[in-house]
Amino acid sequence: MLPKTYIEEEGWEHFLANPIGTGPYQFEEWVRDSQIVLTPYADYYEGAVEEWDEVVFRVIPENSTRVSELLTGGVDIAVNVPPADWDRVNGNAGTAMETETSNRTMMLILRATEGFPTSDVRVRQALNLAIDNGAITESALRGGGVPTKTRVAPGNFGAEESLYDTYDYDVEEAKQLMEEAGYPDGFEMTLHSPRGRYLQDAEVAELVGGMLQAINVTVNVEFMEWSNFVEMRQAGTNKDAYLIG
Repeated sequence: MLPKTYIEEEGWEHFLANPIGTGPYQFEEWVRDSQIVLTPYADYYEGAVEEWDEVVFRVIPENSTRVSELLTGGVDIAVNVPPADWDRVNGNAGTAMETETSNRTMMLILRATEGFPTSDVRVRQALNLAIDNGAITESALRGGGVPTKTRVAPGNFGAEESLYDTYDYDVEEAKQLMEEAGYPDGFEMTLHSPRGRYLQDAEVAELVGGMLQAINVTVNVEFMEWSNFVEMRQAGTNKDAYLIG
């Protein structure tokens, strides 16, 4: 819900810099690529929150730093803890892992603009067939993900369960499609990826790049700060592909 009168009187730019919501906390401070600070809203209709006098959402892209902050009490909650640290978190006094099925689907968004190899549907199909999603979920995510051919997970309206926990993988067919599209020797492409936004996002991007070498596609992975990534996506200035959830 957005404050109609406030936006009409002050304008969108002011609202985006000084947002107003409907919850028990109010916006206090935003430091780009660092943190967002919220404080209790005294006039909240259910009464002011008394549990915390401040809530800080910190941006910590590096896995090792994020886990270290959790283990030493620098943060109370951390997300996207890498699988290699799960036992460490569970074995540490005062911390524990909690997991739940997510509706987030990780995707590669490919350029269909004329002039890019990925504008050819056969190339897009080939890239899909050359990526072993099962290996990604098992090695990079250690079972912390499920291969899927749908964005609608089971338990949601419209879900088709036969498309969940399955994927397409056929390198030979991918090579044939590349040849039909006129790229038997492959090509070079750029894959934009955030680092630390999603679970093992950097590792997944690098795995994808390595897998596409099987069909002679050289992938240059370009890691970006999340704010810059969002600006690129909104402006539509990305190159061949980007990874997003």
